[in-house]
Amino acid sequence: MSRLRRLSRGGRLLVALAVGGALFGIATAVQADIPDAGVIHGCYGKAGTPYQGNLRVIDASKGAQCRFYENPLNWVQKGITGATGATGATGATGATGATGATGPTGATGATGASGASGIYMVQQQESDLVGGTGWSEAVHCHTGDIAIGGGLAYTGNQIDLDMTESYNDGMFNTNTTPDGTWVVVINVNNDINSSDGNFVYFQAVCRPGP
Repeated sequence: MSRLRRLSRGGRLLVALAVGGALFGIATAVQADIPDAGVIHGCYGKAGTPYQGNLRVIDASKGAQCRFYENPLNWVQKGITGATGATGATGATGATGATGATGPTGATGATGASGASGIYMVQQQESDLVGGTGWSEAVHCHTGDIAIGGGLAYTGNQIDLDMTESYNDGMFNTNTTPDGTWVVVINVNNDINSSDGNFVYFQAVCRPGP
C-alpha cells in the first residue's frame, strides 16, 4: 500500500491505462467466439426478478451459461431467406442484329431416279382420200405401249367427213386385252385432195405399257 501512495499522478495514470488495455484485450478475445458458428447465445432476466428483461450475450463455446434468474435465448446471425419477389416486367425487344454472312453453297445432291414416261400422242397423216364410207386407219403406239384413246384432225376448207368408230384394236378383237393399236373409222363425204391443201391426221393417245 505504501508503494501505491508514493506513485505520482502520472504513474497512477499509466497503471490505469495498462489495466484498462488488458481488460479490453480480454473482452476482445471473449467476443471473438461470438457468434458461435452463426448462432448468438444470450440470456434474459426472468419475470419477477430484479433482472427482468435484462439481456446479455454469452460465449457458450467458453462454457458460459445462463444464471438461475435468467432464461436462455438463442438467435442466428443470418435471417431466413425472404420470399421470391414478383417477376419483373419484360424488357423492350432489342434491335435486330446485322444479317450474317451467306454460308457456302452446299454440295450437289445425287441425281434422282428417272420418272416414268408420260402419256403421249402418235399421229399419221393421210391425203387423197376418195369419198366413201368405212375408211379405217390403224395408228400404232411405240412398241410395248398401250393405246388408250384416239381420234382425228384435219386441215383445209374442203373437207367433209364423219368419224363413226374409234377403238383399241386389241379390245375390239379379244374383248379383254388392250394393245398398242388404235383404229379410227370415218365416212368421207367428198374427195380429199392434197393438191388443194387438205389433209387428215389420224391419232392415237398412248401410255407406257404394260
